[in-house]
Amino acid sequence: IIFDDDSGRMLADLDHPDAEFEVARGGKGGRGNPRFATAVNRAPASAELGLPGQSRTLRLELKLMADVGVIGYPNAGKSTLLSVISAAKPKIGDFPFTTLVPNLGVVTVPGDDRSFVAADIPGLIEGAHEGKGLGSTFLRHIERTRLLLHLVDIASVEGRDPVEDYHQINEELAKFNPQLAQLPQIIVPTKIDLLPDDELVEEFAREVGRDVFPISAATNKGITPLLRAVADKLDTLPLASPIRQYKEEDDELIELTPEPGIKVKRENEDYVVTGRRVEILAAKTDFNNEDAVRNFVHMAKKIGVFDQLAKAGAKPGDTVIIAGREFDYE
Repeated sequence: IIFDDDSGRMLADLDHPDAEFEVARGGKGGRGNPRFATAVNRAPASAELGLPGQSRTLRLELKLMADVGVIGYPNAGKSTLLSVISAAKPKIGDFPFTTLVPNLGVVTVPGDDRSFVAADIPGLIEGAHEGKGLGSTFLRHIERTRLLLHLVDIASVEGRDPVEDYHQINEELAKFNPQLAQLPQIIVPTKIDLLPDDELVEEFAREVGRDVFPISAATNKGITPLLRAVADKLDTLPLASPIRQYKEEDDELIELTPEPGIKVKRENEDYVVTGRRVEILAAKTDFNNEDAVRNFVHMAKKIGVFDQLAKAGAKPGDTVIIAGREFDYE
């Protein structure tokens, strides 16, 4: 994502291969010596400088792109699941915030030729949208996914309420970006190998009012049905995330050109000359070259700079400022 750092305005969202956006234009090149050759002066020593290009300070924001985003409270088993279903090697530990960066893994559905890219999104807790935990750092990555796997620690290893965790994470998504709460989800109760029976899973499904896919990453129980359900759901979804912050019609390149016409303004004892033609003329002139300076004076007279100075009351010896350069008026 490309932002103008001064205004904060989003300029472009390069979310597909070969996407391009012109953030600034280079200046027009100057004419070389041969363009100034005449019958009298066959080898001119003057040439024009190129015009300065546009300048802009940018801020670039990177978002990972994945088919599936794996979300849930810390220690819900996100990294463990990714390590089981793909070749990814995320850091796994029995403490919160083990994962400090999103991890990507390519998942192949068992007995199937389908595959998808999954990313575990770390740091989501209550207040994540305000920057608590690691939430605001990583919530933006979810915006580039098509489907969410919402993992819930059904065994309550951390002593938490699974239903409350489920609703809290969804609230954080909605507070960060209301569109995130509209992304399709598959609910995945985890760590079922620690349960004595299926009663807690069934109760959880009733409480949230959704179908669930209980799994145990430690024993691989429920993994294959889950992956097939994910692949089936992805087959029904668009190939790109529906969440876009940027609209094509917002494309624009701000023109940084001088005002048209020639204007003379008195500032203290000096005369300041502005206007597109004279400023471009000054930008193209190499003031270390005598021939170029003579050509500048000749062209300035031709386009009316001296006439405007005379009308403004300039007298011989007065200081004239053009494009930041000072001249003595004669």
